[in-house]
Amino acid sequence: MLLILDRPGLSLGYERASLLIRDEDGRKRSVPVRQLERVVVGPRLELGAGVLGLLAQHGVPLLVLNHRHPERTAELVAYRHGDARRRLAQYALFQQPQLRERWARGVVALKVQRQRALLARAREERPGLRLGPVLRRLEALEQRLATETEGRSLASLRGIEGAAGAAFFEGYGQLFAPALGFEGRRRRPPPDPVNACLSLGYTLLHAEASGAARVAGLDPMLGGFHEPSHGQDALASDLVEPLRPAVEGWVWELFRAQTLRREHFQVEDGACLLRHHAQAVFYEAAHEKLRVWRRVLRGYARRFAALLPAPAESAP
Repeated sequence: MLLILDRPGLSLGYERASLLIRDEDGRKRSVPVRQLERVVVGPRLELGAGVLGLLAQHGVPLLVLNHRHPERTAELVAYRHGDARRRLAQYALFQQPQLRERWARGVVALKVQRQRALLARAREERPGLRLGPVLRRLEALEQRLATETEGRSLASLRGIEGAAGAAFFEGYGQLFAPALGFEGRRRRPPPDPVNACLSLGYTLLHAEASGAARVAGLDPMLGGFHEPSHGQDALASDLVEPLRPAVEGWVWELFRAQTLRREHFQVEDGACLLRHHAQAVFYEAAHEKLRVWRRVLRGYARRFAALLPAPAESAP
């Protein structure tokens, strides 16, 4: 179960092995911790410190979202995999460029394939869209990845991924009504409804990817495609890349079906934010998607673990 608490006036405490949620009118409900897979809260939630210990005890991650200041997003996690040798093997893989290149090539190829597939589906449904040039650029990049299977550096693969992203968003912008003001990927702060939903969707997906890495006994900060940097979970970013088109397709569906509309958003200090009543709409739509994406991410993490060098046997 994914528990999302992101509206004003809520407080979160605990009693025995259950979370207690109180609203501004004093009404409360109880949720057993054993039913939870993740808790997501907004920055204004009143949170008892004992809740953190209870969630950590049961291995339930807590994600604190901040729509106005994404850099203040925080996560509480608890490792549930006790084999440190797997993380040692992961550090050894980082020193082997061929293994990293093999992993990175798969990540980029799958992402480009799905970007092209999303735009191709959009063109089938809306033949008037001018997506032909963009699709040809993506097809050419996909072909390069398929035919040049050896000797391509990580920097070169990142260049292909960047070129594919630029082409994709050039076409993706055509899928939305002009009134939404979407002119390409922008963040910190997101200036329009589409970017606001993309940012929030990516954040939720990234948190799931970090959790998938930990479940597999991996260090989410050390990946194969992304370079390590301060404060960034590089392996989680690796796992997320092939699923970004899934988020982008889902966001398109939200606006195409008018599940979300322009009036569901407001702009404050240059940041486009979901209104409080619309946050419930967004999270309800996200709930089932996250369950599916969690399973996929755990599969990707197991695939990464299968690349790791065999750990050396310890001395008797």
